[in-house]
Amino acid sequence: MYRLGIDARPLEHPSTGIGRYTYQIVNQLRRLRDWKLFLFTGAPIKSVWPETTIIPFGVPGIPDLISFQSRVGRLSCQYRLDAFFGPRHQLPARVTCPSVVTIHDLTWRDAPQTMRTLGRLVDTIFMPQAVKRADRIIAVSRHTHDTLIRHLPRAGGKTSVVHEAAYRFPDSHTRTNNLNSPFILSVGTQEPRKNYIRLLASFKQVVTAHPELKLVIVAGRGWKTNLPREIKKNALNDHVILIENVSDNALDGLYAHCEFVAMPSLYEGFGLPLIEAMQHGKAVVTSNLSAMPEVAADAGYLVDPLRVDEITFAISQLMTNRHLRRQLESAARKRCLDFSWEKAGEATAQVIEDAITQHRAD
Repeated sequence: MYRLGIDARPLEHPSTGIGRYTYQIVNQLRRLRDWKLFLFTGAPIKSVWPETTIIPFGVPGIPDLISFQSRVGRLSCQYRLDAFFGPRHQLPARVTCPSVVTIHDLTWRDAPQTMRTLGRLVDTIFMPQAVKRADRIIAVSRHTHDTLIRHLPRAGGKTSVVHEAAYRFPDSHTRTNNLNSPFILSVGTQEPRKNYIRLLASFKQVVTAHPELKLVIVAGRGWKTNLPREIKKNALNDHVILIENVSDNALDGLYAHCEFVAMPSLYEGFGLPLIEAMQHGKAVVTSNLSAMPEVAADAGYLVDPLRVDEITFAISQLMTNRHLRRQLESAARKRCLDFSWEKAGEATAQVIEDAITQHRAD
C-alpha cells in the first residue's frame, strides 16, 4: 500500500477549476487504488473521505506558500511518504520521495498581463522549480504539454497528457428564478483572460436583432475586470444577468436550460466549462486559441477572440441557424464521452506509479 501525500490547498477553494480538478482526482485515487492518502492543507478543510488523513502545515503569521515550501518536505519524511502529488503547479522544497506535479497552463508566460501580480510571480518562481524537481509531470491538454516543453525543455520526456473531465452535477437541477427568457450562458472568473469585455460588446450588437435574449454570466469576483461597470457602460443592465455565487444545483440548471454556451477566452489551459456544456448537450462558441480547439473539437464554433464581429456573427448564427446548432449539439454529446474522471484518475495513478518505479530504479 503506497503512502501518497497530496497538496490539498486547492480544496480550500472547491468551486474553482483547480479545486474541482483536485477533488475529482483525489476521489478517483482513493477509489481506484488501495493507497493511504495524506492531504496537506494550509487552512482547515472538511474532508468527505474518512479514510484520508489531513495534515495541517500552516504556521500562524506565516503565509501558506512559505510554510508549504519550508515544512512539507520535512513532513513528507516524517510520514514516510512513497510519493507526493502536486495538483497545481507547485511541489514542496526538499521533498525526497518521488513527486508528480500537474501543470494546467502557462498563463504567466503566454498571457502575463491577465494575471494578478502575486499570482504571476508565484508561477514564475515556483512552476519552473516544480518542473525541475518532479519525477513525472501531468499536462491537462496537448496544448499545455507542447507549451510547457517549449518554455521549459527539461519537462521533455517526463510529461504525460491527462485530460480533465466534466464536473458531476447533482442528479436533479434547479431552474433559476427570473429566467423565463431565452439566454446564453458564460461561466468563468471575472478576469481579463475570460474576455468578457469583447463578449459584452458583441452581445450589445446581438440584442438589437434579439431583444428577448439574455446573457447570463456566472463569474466569481476576480481581478482587473469590473463586470458591473462594463455591463452598465454597454447599457445592458436589462439584458445581462451577473451571478457571482451559484450552487452546483443551480449551475446545472443554467447549463440545462441555456440556448448554448459562450466562452471566447483569450487563453485556456483546458477550459472546463466547455466540457460541462457538452455534458449537457450544448453547443459552444469558443476561441480558436490555446487549448480550446483541442477540447471543443467539432462541438465548438471557433472564433478569433480579439474580433468582436466574429463573436457577434457566431452568436447570431447559433440563434438563427437551428440546423447548425443541432449539429453542434450532436457533436457535443459524442465529444463529452471522450472525457471522464475515471480515465483521468487511472492515468494519474499510473503516472504516480511510474514515478515511484523510476525513482527506486535510480
